Amino acid sequence: MTVSYVDPFGPPWKCGATRLMLQWQGSILQYIGTELIIALSVAVLFMGLWLNRFISTRTDISEFLLRNTILIHALDYITGRFQAALSMMLGFYTTIMYNRWWRVRNVENDVMSGIKSCSIYVGSYVNTKSNDDQECAASTGLTRDEVVLTMVRWVNLAHAIAVGEIYEKKDNIFFNLGSLVDMGLMTSEEKELLDLSPAKYDLPFRWFADLLDKIVRSENFSLPVPPALAMITTSITRTRSALDNLHMYKTTPVPLAYRQLVNTTVRFYIIILILNEGLAALSLAHEAGGGNRNDYLYSVFWMILPFLFEYFLFVGWLTLADALANPFRQYADELEWEDYVKRTFINSFSLAQVNSRASKVGPLTSKELKAAEGSLVDKRRTTMQEWTSDLQDPRPETCLMTFFGLTSASRQQNTR
Repeated sequence: MTVSYVDPFGPPWKCGATRLMLQWQGSILQYIGTELIIALSVAVLFMGLWLNRFISTRTDISEFLLRNTILIHALDYITGRFQAALSMMLGFYTTIMYNRWWRVRNVENDVMSGIKSCSIYVGSYVNTKSNDDQECAASTGLTRDEVVLTMVRWVNLAHAIAVGEIYEKKDNIFFNLGSLVDMGLMTSEEKELLDLSPAKYDLPFRWFADLLDKIVRSENFSLPVPPALAMITTSITRTRSALDNLHMYKTTPVPLAYRQLVNTTVRFYIIILILNEGLAALSLAHEAGGGNRNDYLYSVFWMILPFLFEYFLFVGWLTLADALANPFRQYADELEWEDYVKRTFINSFSLAQVNSRASKVGPLTSKELKAAEGSLVDKRRTTMQEWTSDLQDPRPETCLMTFFGLTSASRQQNTR
């Protein structure tokens, strides 16, 4: 599920930033912690074995450094010159992946919004000319309530099928069409039709359109054409288009060459960094003049720290970007795909229930509406005056907020 966390903004004594950094669930350390420990162990082992070879005599160190002067300068050049370029490349890479992740979330929000809008319009505008359910059933085979609930069920069915196809969770509850029958999202006959269709989440929209056409042509149903019909078809079109966009993001990953280039560059830079830090530790131990084991171990310790920081920085950014590149995978801070379907299902049926009190906007009779409106006029007028005054007076003093709290001017303003 999507992880909630402490807002780091605020005075330092509230320790918001500290609590944010120490949160484990969904943290960057949860992603790269094991890899970071392995990399640190390899670096320590490599530098320790390398320096141990030269502990016997300082002459060997001098000769080695002299023979590899060009290599030392080349590694210094690469790590010094390309560090900024690598940082810029990772910045662009992460921004692209984050934008991709956020667009997918916005598209899913369009799906949820479209389904709820469709439920509202169908529940409000699909009505009968008489209260005789037998006459309605004669033209469509369904009563008015059954028509509404069937339409809402079909749009939710399309949503569930699409999430079942794109969500990579191993035990995805919407992946198996048989489970959708058990959930009451579709009938066994509908499952047989879906098994034969390559466009599974598109087929319920076709059923929806066919039933809507029967309603429009029926003499027993009342639909204020064209405004109501236009709103229903627009919401359905938007929902189906959004599901197509989700499927497009799923089936069209980030180009392989781009991800190969970034990953290869970062990993290659880490290897060069280990070599450079090893040579630097060797050089520092040699220049210290002690020539004993403690001098070399001391040099290794201080060279490991910058390696650890750079590894955390560059590999952390890379891992974060790679995690965002696929919004459909299951991981610690994943998008709540199954919950999106469940919440939309519950809300849409609640909005479409014609006999549910929760679906009513307010009192139904004109007398009740008139009485309610009369009691709210004065309250609404007072509220509008207060809000108008607030919008005309921006009160800049209240904006004097420092990182440590309110200034004296702000405190005076807030005590009024």
